[in-house]
Order: sequence, then C-alpha cells, then structure tokens
Amino acid sequence: MSVVRVMIITASIVLLFQIGAGGELALLPLLVTSHLGLSASTAGSAMFIVGMLGGLLLVPGGMASDRWGRRATMIAGGVISAAGFAVYAVAGAFGAVVVGAVLRVVGASLLWPAATAWISESSPRRSHALAMGLFGEFENVGVTLGPLLGGLAWSLAGIQAAFMTYAVASLLAALVAAVSTGRRTPLMKSSPQSYISH
Repeated sequence: MSVVRVMIITASIVLLFQIGAGGELALLPLLVTSHLGLSASTAGSAMFIVGMLGGLLLVPGGMASDRWGRRATMIAGGVISAAGFAVYAVAGAFGAVVVGAVLRVVGASLLWPAATAWISESSPRRSHALAMGLFGEFENVGVTLGPLLGGLAWSLAGIQAAFMTYAVASLLAALVAAVSTGRRTPLMKSSPQSYISH
C-alpha cells in the first residue's frame, strides 16, 4: 500500500474519530448538568474520569495493537467508542455516564496507538515529520467539527441526537479501517521483513 493511500486512510479515520472526541469535550459537561440536572462538580468528575483513564490506557492500547495488529485494534476502537457514545445518549443517571466514559476511552486507547503507529511505519524516514504533521491537522479538523455537528444535532433533535451523531462517526471510522486497510501493513522499506501481519 502506498504512503499516500495510508495517509488518506489514516487521516479519514482520525478525522471521523475526533469528531466524537471534540464533541465529548464540549457536550459531556452539558449532558451532566443540563440534561441530568447534576452539579458542575459532578460534570468535572466525569471529565476527570475521561482524562485519567485516557492517560492510563494508552500504553495497554499500544500493546494490544502490537499483539493483534493495527487493523483489528482500529476497528475495535471505533466500535467500542461508538458504544460509549450510545450509552451517553441514553444515560439517565451519572452511573451510565461513567460507563459511557469508560467505553469511549477504551475505544480511543485502542484506536490511537494503532493509527499513529501505522502511519509512522508506512512513511519514509525522511517524511516522518510531514506525515505526523498532516495527521495532526486532520485531528484538529475533527476536534473542531465535533462541537459544531453535535450542537446542530442537539438543536434539531435533542442532546441524545448529538451523542448518536458521534456514535455514527466512530462507526464510520471503524468501517474505513475495516474496508480500506489490508491484512498486511508495511513496517519499514529497509527491513528484510517488510510486512507485519494483521
């Protein structure tokens, strides 16, 4: 698979996935306060859970990608994150919000290390910084679009629709990974074993 195709696929995955991540930052506190009627400190606790687990689970997520392959973990990450957003959408109590947050962060911890490793491994050494810079640009686009799309969905059909929009975006990220990534991914052009199995 060419480097350009890898970058396009990975950019698509990260853009779709970050729509939900950006929307979560904007709307999760409002879900807790405006929809559930809980305090601002409780909303802060929800965001703390997301941030803390996100930091703790990235290393296990990277280990899972090394063991099971980039494609499998990207697909699993997108599907699990979508489940988390769906739980947010139907949450009627703070406990459900916590469950949604855990699922969402587990999914992100699987997808992110796999996506970044894949694009790094597939880029020529002289273009690593360019590839990662482009990767970051699409990440920023997704984060920026998330609150906009979620706010539009909320205004049309309620806050539940916003989180279901993010669930759909995460499923689309998983779908792109499933149909666009091959069973084998380039490791390094100079390596005698130039492919790793998915």
